[in-house]
Amino acid sequence: MEVSTVDSDSRPTIMITNDDGIDAPGLRALVRVLVSTQLYNVLVCAPDSEKSAVSQSITWRHPISVKRVAIEGTTSYAVSGTPADCTSLGVSKALFPSIPDLVLSGINMGSNCGYHVVYSGTVAGAREAFFKDIPSASLSYEWIGGRSNIEDYTLAAEACLPIISAMLVGVKAQTFPRNCFLNIDFPTDIANHRGYKVTKQGRCISKMGWIRVTSDSQGGKMLSTMTMDPTSSVECNMSSESSELFARQVISAAVADEDTDFKYLQEGYITVTPLAALSRAEIDCENFLEAWLPGKKEATEEGAEMQAKQKIENVSDESKLEKGRQLTFFRRRMESKPELLQWGEEGLEPPHSFQLMAEGKRKSKVPSSPIPLVASNTLLTALFLASICCRNLCLLVHSATCLLGSTILIVAASDYGRTNIHFWNGSQVELLKNTRNQKIMRSYVTFKDDTPSGGVINELSQEYDMLSGAAIFNMKRLIGRVDTDPVVHASKSLPFLVQTLDIGVRPFVAALVNNVWRSTTPEEVLAIFLVELKMMAEHQLKRPIRNVVLTIPVSFSRFQLTRVERACAMAGLQVRLMPEPTAVALLYAQQQQQQAVHENMGSGSEKIALIFNMGAGYCDVAVSATGGGVSQIKALAGSPIGGEDLLQNTMKYLLPNAESIFSHRGIDEIRRMGLLRVATQDAIHKLSFQLSVQIDVNLGNGSKLCKVLSREEFEMVNSEVFEKCENLVNQCLHDARVGIDDLSDVVVVGGCSNIPKIRSLLMEKSKKKALYEGMNPLEAAVSGAALEGAVASGIADPFGSLDLLSIQATPLAIGIRADGNSFIPIIPKNTTMPARKELVFTTVKDNQSDALIVVYEGEGTRAEENHLLGYFKIIGIPPAPKGIPEITICMDIDSSNMLRVLAGARLPGAQHPATPFMEVKMPTVDDGHGWCAEALHGKYGAAMDLVSLRKKS
Repeated sequence: MEVSTVDSDSRPTIMITNDDGIDAPGLRALVRVLVSTQLYNVLVCAPDSEKSAVSQSITWRHPISVKRVAIEGTTSYAVSGTPADCTSLGVSKALFPSIPDLVLSGINMGSNCGYHVVYSGTVAGAREAFFKDIPSASLSYEWIGGRSNIEDYTLAAEACLPIISAMLVGVKAQTFPRNCFLNIDFPTDIANHRGYKVTKQGRCISKMGWIRVTSDSQGGKMLSTMTMDPTSSVECNMSSESSELFARQVISAAVADEDTDFKYLQEGYITVTPLAALSRAEIDCENFLEAWLPGKKEATEEGAEMQAKQKIENVSDESKLEKGRQLTFFRRRMESKPELLQWGEEGLEPPHSFQLMAEGKRKSKVPSSPIPLVASNTLLTALFLASICCRNLCLLVHSATCLLGSTILIVAASDYGRTNIHFWNGSQVELLKNTRNQKIMRSYVTFKDDTPSGGVINELSQEYDMLSGAAIFNMKRLIGRVDTDPVVHASKSLPFLVQTLDIGVRPFVAALVNNVWRSTTPEEVLAIFLVELKMMAEHQLKRPIRNVVLTIPVSFSRFQLTRVERACAMAGLQVRLMPEPTAVALLYAQQQQQQAVHENMGSGSEKIALIFNMGAGYCDVAVSATGGGVSQIKALAGSPIGGEDLLQNTMKYLLPNAESIFSHRGIDEIRRMGLLRVATQDAIHKLSFQLSVQIDVNLGNGSKLCKVLSREEFEMVNSEVFEKCENLVNQCLHDARVGIDDLSDVVVVGGCSNIPKIRSLLMEKSKKKALYEGMNPLEAAVSGAALEGAVASGIADPFGSLDLLSIQATPLAIGIRADGNSFIPIIPKNTTMPARKELVFTTVKDNQSDALIVVYEGEGTRAEENHLLGYFKIIGIPPAPKGIPEITICMDIDSSNMLRVLAGARLPGAQHPATPFMEVKMPTVDDGHGWCAEALHGKYGAAMDLVSLRKKS
């Protein structure tokens, strides 16, 4: 069955323009994000080349040319005119058949604050729509060379989604102010922005002068702040033979006014500033001019004079009143007041980025949320709270710790689909209960009869209901992967739709509702799951929550980490990531420290522990050295194997023709799969405590399964999985250079911790008579994350239970491509973080002037076997025979696991580098697509070796 799509005629239409040109990365990022939601009809009408700082200029004396441009998911045109021309043409119905519901201009390279909006072509594009009485917004990102990254445009576009949704809701309800447009600026560190702030326009502006120059080549692109970006170059067409040349020069930077757009942007906020066509002069200026104009009193009678003054006062009061209305409207939207979230009212339909509606309009009223809405300081929260009111979606995530002042909130889900929430009560970690008085909740996303039902708020009445195509779960295995990944294809046997095109793009998942597929992505499910848990915790703790610590599997690539971070940003949360066995090791360190204190042994001697964590989707192993509350990870190993693999193998063994069920996407097959899954999962649980189990299940259509499954059969069927687990243990011990006799304890946690084969395997491997029993295996990683969150937030415990330190290690090696297709690690696996290492490489051809730095992450000896993180070029290597220039590649990982790559070239013996050092934040390629490696090869082809590097001898 095909996935249903939204009727394009029922979706709002958004037109996009800018002043950086139609190929600018900011515009392309905004288009990609909007198209990916499938919520809007997207039109593009933008300049065919850069038109920065042209203000509101228009083309009058000659026609402008328009050319069709292919941008996926849109109708797009490149225009030879200015941004104002593009907007005017796009909304005139001369180019497009209808008038857009909203016009967006951007995302601009450089902020637009204060008086800089007067020069800005980006702001002019939005202002032109305002002239036409069409809601609009200008979008600008505070680009700073050396700190900013192309990926930041995508983060800015995603951060803008809630504002776009709120604007469209206001337009539909006719509550959006019609006498203003929005100017939105995103801070440089958009990934860690401090929230949204409604501001007023400041007066700041850079002071500029002029300087005589001799060359017509300018040093870069002028940003909106009147500074130059050296990464771009602009050529002047004017001949300099008979002319003198002058170039603008910034004499002093802009100074931020208090409580204005530029000030809050510098402080890390996303600023939202309502603007009008023209700003009115201050009232004291009017009073001055009123008295200054000659003959004013003599030329008028006293009554006329009084009438004029009264008119001025009335206009002033009206202006102030309207400005107050505008600020109140947007401030309330930002603060997400509960009274503004009555999405159930007629005409106020909530946005659903995860839902593809087959019908053109809603047929029923949106139900209210079972959890009272709480005030929040971000509009992102408003968007997703509204979404949860209509669809309660949950995703299997291992754990999260939300920090809030002195309150530590831990949000967690065990790997068998259970969720629990903890908080720090001042002396220890405790659990919160949901609205059904449950401490442990199931994690899933489900639609049934178009009624919301999720694991946090609502519980399904029957197990098979969750497995009949209406529920989505186990997204932890899919997030951040592309549809050519074998793990994604293995997930097609889950009882819901996993849709792939096998071209290297993100997979889509869909739930079956009334025989119609409702589609979403793993990232969107995670975002809404986090918001639902956030709602529950905020309601009980009566305080807003902003920060989160998420534990992630060891084998997660940086692309998967990026997707998790992006989902958290969509949910209005700042994130700190922590590998799952590292969190367990921290809990173990605390327990050993407390035990030593109670036994009057001081800080206690160092202990070496083997941590084994196996859940539904992943198996992680770590070796930790512990002493005095310090946990140092000596080695990590992980693989995407887990309880799901045990379940799938057992299902295929029980029903030899199960492949026919797994390979079909029909409704009957999915429901049969769900029934088989429930029975098999129950049998596996029972085999942990008994030697055999009787399975009796009616699969429908006259098919029935009656079979006795023994523990021996179960272990035989899954022998390959258990062998992989053993290999991970061997690998981790080898990498840590730790012998069996050095182990003090073996800690087994996770949803598979009670499987007898797992426990016996570890006891045999470690030569232990018993495994460590000091912690709850289903809550160990959660509790460790809680401790990490408490320590990170600076909470002091008088009993010393938070005198802890977690020293983490890199789970994968990071290096570059060199010597053809070889992978040369620069930061090896299991390097203690933070870390900074460098290697010296050289050229491979005589007089080689460029060098392509291709960065990978992984353990393969060949570059193509690893994850491509990004690439950039070093330009300007001085001419020399091959092997002579020294090209230094430095990689830096900070304590938050942020990776930066620095590169520069010099000749031997030179005191200064021949090329300035470049610094690039990784990853740089689009983590949503798998064709980046193919594009790299397609761009450079056989000549790639000419710009690759090899280690200098």
